[in-house]
Amino acid sequence: MINFGINLNLVIICWTVFFLYWLVSAFFVKQSATKADWRFAIIWRAIVAVLVIIFFRFNRAIAISFFSFLFFRSFLSYVIAGTVLTVLGLIIALWARIFLGRNWSNYDTYKKEHELITAGPYRFLRHPIYSGAILMLIGTFLYYGVLIILIILAIATLFVVWRIWHEEKTMIKLFGKKYTDYMKRTKRLIPWIY
Repeated sequence: MINFGINLNLVIICWTVFFLYWLVSAFFVKQSATKADWRFAIIWRAIVAVLVIIFFRFNRAIAISFFSFLFFRSFLSYVIAGTVLTVLGLIIALWARIFLGRNWSNYDTYKKEHELITAGPYRFLRHPIYSGAILMLIGTFLYYGVLIILIILAIATLFVVWRIWHEEKTMIKLFGKKYTDYMKRTKRLIPWIY
């Protein structure tokens, strides 16, 4: 077996698929009807940059695997749980992104001829892409057991809550009662809970 010094695993593959899909699909969205908030762009790029650095800088040999000893009986169950959650998060995020189609925006803007998507995962959650990404981060933390990923998970979750607040204000302004009715029958991130 040829070793190129790269530790390929399913968690890294999931994140690679996630970022590549978002990068490529960004070229096929509708034109924005509003300008993006530059603060969001800077924060989002910083989070992405830190995540990429962590994935390629840390490996299992130097990981602080304290979490596995607290909650799992074996290192293998820790790796399996992390992998399963990361894959599940990727599936949810991709499913949501596909249903959102050309209406997707990387920033807090809306598109020309913007449509309110309520099918697929949007029947249950208003922000399933964020749900999938957070699940991927939880899985990544379980897989690697690196404390810094837990810190990034906390920061990313706070950032997502802030982003949701801004997005929902934009959607209420754009769709009015149609969106507030949609809010009443769905949850933000976690089905039946929040």
